[in-house]
Amino acid sequence: KAGPPIDEARTAEQIVAGGRAQETREGRRIDRLKKQRAALLTEARGAIEAYRKRLGETRVLDPACGSGNFLYVSLSILKELEAEALRLQEGISNEVGVARGQLGTAHLAVSPRTFIGLEKKPWAKEIAELVLWIGYIQSHLRLYGAKIPLPSPVLQDYRNVGQGDAVLASDDERPVLDAHGRVQTRWSGKMIVDPITR
Repeated sequence: KAGPPIDEARTAEQIVAGGRAQETREGRRIDRLKKQRAALLTEARGAIEAYRKRLGETRVLDPACGSGNFLYVSLSILKELEAEALRLQEGISNEVGVARGQLGTAHLAVSPRTFIGLEKKPWAKEIAELVLWIGYIQSHLRLYGAKIPLPSPVLQDYRNVGQGDAVLASDDERPVLDAHGRVQTRWSGKMIVDPITR
């Protein structure tokens, strides 16, 4: 019959063996959690990339753009959203261990090409185009500085600010008059005299 020291040794061995088994289970659990975390971060990175792509495809229309202030503000907001998404994506890439590489203009999706304006006055149309490009360059430099270079060439002719009237677009803008010289309007396919505009 074994005495107390052997029983104590067996008990100590059992405690050590149990501790090692617990460590192994914890190690496997931690490995599993690390893999799950990496999968979630990779999924998040893909979702952010899809979001940035959608930002670049978002079209903004101002049918009476004047000197382009609405287009300027819209461009600035979308560039800020794109910059925030890019920062999140870089952070996730660093967490997952994906090589970040050199940032370039290929990472940028928001540009003046998707901001569309229409203006009746020719001088205001020209100002709107200029304001849009100045806003793009300012936003880019404010958000990225020298970290991401501006695309080359910086200015591109997208022809996205046009000259025209968004409400009336016809060859002849003179009103149609009835036999008494009063303005007629068209409604439901019938010519009627409009009591308000006579």
